[in-house]
Amino acid sequence: FFQMLTDFKYKLEGKVTQPWTEKLMKIDKTAKKLDNEQRKVFHTYVMKAMFLSKRGRPDINPAIVFLSSRVKDPNEGDWKKLLRVLNFLKTTRDDVLTLE
Repeated sequence: FFQMLTDFKYKLEGKVTQPWTEKLMKIDKTAKKLDNEQRKVFHTYVMKAMFLSKRGRPDINPAIVFLSSRVKDPNEGDWKKLLRVLNFLKTTRDDVLTLE
């Protein structure tokens, strides 16, 4: 998944300790819709993150499940939520999944 973060051409900044906030499930109907290019990037990275969440990062699954419901008509609020998840992955890339 390092390649996924490296290939992402938008800036990821800051350290994020949680992949979502309490606003995850809220949809801002006044937010501007993403342009066609950004919508394609949104869809691509949500699906890449979904693959990752099923293969080794279950901690991001709730956020990705919600974002996958938004790929047809994403807005800037959804984009910010995706950036948060990607920032979380970047921040925690060295963490190890431990099963008990």
